[in-house]
Amino acid sequence: MKNTVHITSILFIVVSISQAGGCRQAISPREYPRTTADRFIEHFPDSIPNTSDISKFPVPESRFCLIHIRQIHYLPFHRVLDECHAMLKRIPDDPFYDDLRASVRSVIDETRIKNRTIYRAINDCQSDIYHLALYLRDQWQIRALRTEGLFMQVNWMEFREEYRHRLQNVLATDIFTDASEIPYLPGADLMLAMNQELTVRDCDSFTAVQLAGNDMDARFNQREDHVLRIIANYSDPVVPVIFGGDHHFYDNIINWNRKNPFRRFSLIEITPTAYPQDTGDYDSTPQPE
Repeated sequence: MKNTVHITSILFIVVSISQAGGCRQAISPREYPRTTADRFIEHFPDSIPNTSDISKFPVPESRFCLIHIRQIHYLPFHRVLDECHAMLKRIPDDPFYDDLRASVRSVIDETRIKNRTIYRAINDCQSDIYHLALYLRDQWQIRALRTEGLFMQVNWMEFREEYRHRLQNVLATDIFTDASEIPYLPGADLMLAMNQELTVRDCDSFTAVQLAGNDMDARFNQREDHVLRIIANYSDPVVPVIFGGDHHFYDNIINWNRKNPFRRFSLIEITPTAYPQDTGDYDSTPQPE
């Protein structure tokens, strides 16, 4: 679905001084020098496979185009099951505690069903992201992306180990019995990196994530601003970023462009087909295992 908004109409009105009369005349965006980011966002399609929505926010003469790929991602929801199983082991083998034992088992059953639904949704969303990244590589020659929850550069073997670790943790809970049911659950970024399909780079703020539990500014604005700084200092003109769907870079880009007129951003926001309409059960902040 086409959804295009010109951030420039909010940010600024560019004017020139006429040599003849000194009057201020608005410059048409068509008169700007064309940058790589300008050309990319202009020609990027309004609909591509594995997406339900593509929104574009072009800024003429941008240095960078951020492609925000919205995600729901793996989190250790199985911890609740681990805690319940540990509690079952601590309950004395006495009829007096039968009601408590039954309550804990009921929570285990309900949690297993809920987690199965959540993990399937995450797997489907990550599958869309994986294939979307391959589309960007094959059709647009994009060879690298940045991802949420990664604070420093690591090699493909470390991505592979993290992939296996996450998958084993889920399978150990008996929520699923076969890894083939949820191959994308650990994360499209991990699969892309360990298969050496694309280069996957860091972009998240460790400090902000540590504060994110009780500090909404850290959870959202500080991390989003950090992404812009990383891209502006270390990235190519067009940069896909896999980041939680509750994050929105629009306001951050407006503020950034005001302060950095020679390093402006345009924005493309992509929603995968399997991204859920209601994300109430999904926490957008990465957590360590």
